[in-house]
Amino acid sequence: MGNQLFQYAFGRAMELRHNCPVYYDYNYYGLKPNGIVAKRAFELHRFGLDLPKATIIRRYLGKIGSRLNLNNFRIIEEKNFNSPEEIKKIHQGYFIGYWQDVAYFQEYAEEIRGSIRAGFQLDDQNQELLRQIEQVNAVSVHVRRGDYLHPKVNRFLTQPVHYYQEAIKTISNQIDHPVFYFFSDDMEWVKTHLAHCRAKKIYVDINHDSHSYMDLILMSYCKHHILANSTFSWWGAYLDLHQEKIIIAPKEWQNSALANQNSNSTGI
Repeated sequence: MGNQLFQYAFGRAMELRHNCPVYYDYNYYGLKPNGIVAKRAFELHRFGLDLPKATIIRRYLGKIGSRLNLNNFRIIEEKNFNSPEEIKKIHQGYFIGYWQDVAYFQEYAEEIRGSIRAGFQLDDQNQELLRQIEQVNAVSVHVRRGDYLHPKVNRFLTQPVHYYQEAIKTISNQIDHPVFYFFSDDMEWVKTHLAHCRAKKIYVDINHDSHSYMDLILMSYCKHHILANSTFSWWGAYLDLHQEKIIIAPKEWQNSALANQNSNSTGI
């Protein structure tokens, strides 16, 4: 979801900057020609974002245009550019990448935040939790493990216990009566390894699978944030509207030895 939000923000900023239509390629999220189901599902509709789909014709125009060296129809891959400012000047083509840099859309931050938050919907159980969050100095703590532990995903780091311990201590020294709301895809690990932190803790373990997006919504209403090296928690903090928020994030988000290796990406 975090990756998709970056792609949406990139596309929405392009629409606003160049006054041009943007079509989104959903192909990655469906059945591929060989019948293999994609590992990720399309999630942005959960925020009420109705994004126009790129047709097969539009998808292949970029590939054909690149081969014929046509400026109006070409493939633009994020990895081939050194600066967001270069990308921001281009307004036609088939864009491939995650576009995980706020520089691509920061000048439209208010509009993009508003369009995403406008689609926020919570069920009754999460609404009750939100009421509690809004009454305290809530701090979101995101612990990402899950697929990061898989040997094939070894370019992403899992944050050690002491990172969270130090982050909790830092925020506890800066604000009064903090309440730490833990969000994780491995809550058992959290309860085992962070149970001894001297802080008031709430474990948010009611949202799973297709309801996981509600965790991101709840995180965005917290007043302060402790991030994992995850775009999911990055967006939880970015969508937070509190002006005086404290955000603590890891220094390293990827295994530096593997960070430059190519990874699969989806098109926009």
